[in-house]
Amino acid sequence: MKRKILNSKYQLRNSRRFIVKVKNLTAAVIFILLNIFEAQAQIWEQTNGPFGCFISSLAVHPNGDLYAGVSDKGLYRSTNNGYSWNRIGFTGQFIQIQKIFISNSGYIFLQVWDQQYNIFRSKDNGATWQQLNINFNGSSCFEDDGIGNIYISFEENNESTILRSTDGGDNWAIWSIFMGNTPNDLLFYDNNNYIFLLDGANRVYRLINNNWVQYSITNNTCRANCIEVTDSGVLLVGVEYFPSFQVTQGIFRSLDNGVTWQRIYSNNIENTDVRSITVNSAGIIFAGTSQGVFRSTDNGTTWLNIGIQYNISSLVSIDTSFVIAVSIWGSVHRWNGPSNFWEDINFGLFVDITYSLAYDQANQYYYAATSNGLFLSTDTGETWENKLPRSIWGGGALLFDSNSSSIYVSIFGELYRSTDNGISWDSWFLPSQFFYTLASTSEPGVIWAGGSEVYYSDDYGVTWSENFYTPNPVKCLQISNVTNMLAGSAGSGIYRSTNGGSNWRDFNIGLLNSYVESIVTNSAGDIFAGTHNGIFRSKDLSGNWQFVGLSQDTVITLVCNSLDYILAGTMSGLVYISTDNGESWNDYSYGLNASQVRCLILGENDFAMVGTATSGVFRTVHSTVNVENKNMEIPTEFLLSNNYPNPFNPSTKIKYSVPQTSQVQIKVFDV
Repeated sequence: MKRKILNSKYQLRNSRRFIVKVKNLTAAVIFILLNIFEAQAQIWEQTNGPFGCFISSLAVHPNGDLYAGVSDKGLYRSTNNGYSWNRIGFTGQFIQIQKIFISNSGYIFLQVWDQQYNIFRSKDNGATWQQLNINFNGSSCFEDDGIGNIYISFEENNESTILRSTDGGDNWAIWSIFMGNTPNDLLFYDNNNYIFLLDGANRVYRLINNNWVQYSITNNTCRANCIEVTDSGVLLVGVEYFPSFQVTQGIFRSLDNGVTWQRIYSNNIENTDVRSITVNSAGIIFAGTSQGVFRSTDNGTTWLNIGIQYNISSLVSIDTSFVIAVSIWGSVHRWNGPSNFWEDINFGLFVDITYSLAYDQANQYYYAATSNGLFLSTDTGETWENKLPRSIWGGGALLFDSNSSSIYVSIFGELYRSTDNGISWDSWFLPSQFFYTLASTSEPGVIWAGGSEVYYSDDYGVTWSENFYTPNPVKCLQISNVTNMLAGSAGSGIYRSTNGGSNWRDFNIGLLNSYVESIVTNSAGDIFAGTHNGIFRSKDLSGNWQFVGLSQDTVITLVCNSLDYILAGTMSGLVYISTDNGESWNDYSYGLNASQVRCLILGENDFAMVGTATSGVFRTVHSTVNVENKNMEIPTEFLLSNNYPNPFNPSTKIKYSVPQTSQVQIKVFDV
């Protein structure tokens, strides 16, 4: 009998919902309520995204586990064929993984960058790691020859060195010197009678009598990315065009062990950049390309696109059942072979940063500008869809303009606009590389922006004019009405205009910190400013500021709800709330797990959402107006509802309630 125990530390005076993540359970769920004590009520719950990390490398273990190197977050593992992912090893460390290699014996090797290149090895599925004594200055590639030896190749001092270990990586010796470009793939087959190497250009090399013999794939310039062999000895190389004026792409095939090569023309695969090839245990070939995943069942003669239109960076297969594909924007997708369909498998792989959030009140849609694209949720965060799959940086300002029912997002010198919820986009160049904030008024077509200074557009963002020069970038704008505007800067405080931007003046009396990240006003006209040293308040129009709290934190974002409660999101990953106009502040973070709170927004009925660094988007369990009565009706008995769905894989939702404050221990049995 399998058993998994989950502990919940909530003030459970009302109903709660647990999401249990376990593998292949058709389970009876038994709850044991123990250890009665007071605990804090949950305020936030994590939404299901947005997902999509920058995955640098993907590998499959002989036991079927998947490993992914995730940008600056470290190493992630999935033990359920990619359904969900968890970080393993290097906890609390900054580690940038560039390559993952897993030997036939199950040893995991990582090439990492931390001011220099290093190689780490794990013999116990990632539980512990050892740094290997290999010194090199560039990127490398790994290979296993199938008879117990491991190879690593890298370029150093204008020549490429290939090392070999015969003892699983404990000791290494020079095996070969290659006088060419940096090797990017090695291939051993037929008991090492055939050994091939790619150098990243349009050449394949074969080792004959300890000499590397060059075979050209094509007369044109291209980049050879990967080499693979089928069970019948057919060689396949995936290439992409390089440079752009020499268009050579697709799959090249050799039937004579690399002597001659033929470019394959089949269902447009010849017009794709091929970055990854894998052959499953049934001999079916899959190619990850710039136009999705292609499949061949006849040794690469013909190819068929199998229905996913992402730009694929890496690809692995698990037996005959699954193919795992990673897009260049980091989303992970799985093809179920027996059922012939694709599904997203990203749980746990949250975007690196959510820069800003926007809300469409008419449709109750939420938008999130992230490091991995512009996402839309039409169901309050239950699901997120990437509507603009490209890295959003250079400010990441986001605005939903109700006048035109348009969503705007800035990306390094360009402004993108969609009037159809992200189905199609228009874009224009901007006068500033970085737009940090966008704001609209009741005037149709009028949009204000904060970048290197204050900018103004009266044609829905098509053209822009400089409105007001500031010596420091403008990080936030607060527009109370058409005429009254405030601009907060990173270094010169706050500026105010009372005539629609025609004139501006300093608004800094008593403002002790000039780095202003956020501004909000309440219904009485009181102004709150979030700075690098807490929150300041002005209760008059002359700009006399008074410090009101959170001096030890940088306040990145502020909002005011319908009861004039002020919520503040901070660089330390906390949210605070004030119900008395800033006189006091209470921690409003329980359930929030984030290194930084980057943005905060209010939606329908004053429910809140926050965008974080590393952990996606969270939402409040209750409305923010129910701060003092958030526990609502107290149940009078223990209640456990049926879990749904059941059977389930990988997760199920369970609703329960208890009549008193309790710690809940959940034991799940697989019967």
